[in-house]
Amino acid sequence: MTTFERTGPLKLERQLDDSASQTFDSGVAACVMALDDASYGLIRPSTEAVPKRMGNDRDATNPDQWKAAIDSFAERFRSHGLQPPRTSVVRGQGHDELWRLLHDQRRRVIAALHYGTVASEKRSLWASRSFRGNHAVYLRAATVIDEGRRVPAYDPLADGRFTGCPNGRRLWPFWLVRAATGNVRDGKGRRLYPAEDRWIGLVVSKSRPIGEPDGGVDPGDPDLPDVTELLEVIADTAGELEDRISGLTTSLDALRPYLPIAKDSGTEPSDGVAA
Repeated sequence: MTTFERTGPLKLERQLDDSASQTFDSGVAACVMALDDASYGLIRPSTEAVPKRMGNDRDATNPDQWKAAIDSFAERFRSHGLQPPRTSVVRGQGHDELWRLLHDQRRRVIAALHYGTVASEKRSLWASRSFRGNHAVYLRAATVIDEGRRVPAYDPLADGRFTGCPNGRRLWPFWLVRAATGNVRDGKGRRLYPAEDRWIGLVVSKSRPIGEPDGGVDPGDPDLPDVTELLEVIADTAGELEDRISGLTTSLDALRPYLPIAKDSGTEPSDGVAA
């Protein structure tokens, strides 16, 4: 039986062009990455082809259209000797189920989330200066590092286009994934699920060679060495500290008018310590 392996890391699909104008929906970019990932890099369609498979080349896309697009490439997978990836739209499940899929089964998920939540809860991972609406990111198999649950996230906006903008794959803390996916809004700005512990997205399995059974757990991501993971954790921790310092600075500035003014003094302490 033929063995399939990636020859390089998964590449981020950018949502914006060089002029920073939107060229297609984030769900389209996520589908391109999902197809690339599921096929071990053998299938990576253009961002023009995917919306046509969805039947939607103008409006914001949704999980049913993401599924239609990925499922439409079934024959391409078979032509490479691969089973088409299994896809499943999930609506209203709890986040324990999302963690089980990402960590225990190592599935991939195109997740809908509220980008304003990312902006307010973890600014260092907010790849925009203004956008706070619904968004889609591609999540790969989750991991636990230093007792912290983290998810490799591919945000189509994270292209480093301005100073401070995240660039490429980042490890998102699972608490942030939980908060943002639980806060998706409808067309009137209301939370889609009143209970925060609910999410919506598309689960995608890794493709297997034709004839190989699905054992319930997808292959891992050997293209990412441990040193890369550690460096990303360090960068992520630094980002958290930066967020907290920024918050403290804002609070201090608000309190400054109410603080007493210190008096200047040229007095210096005497040398030595009294016995």
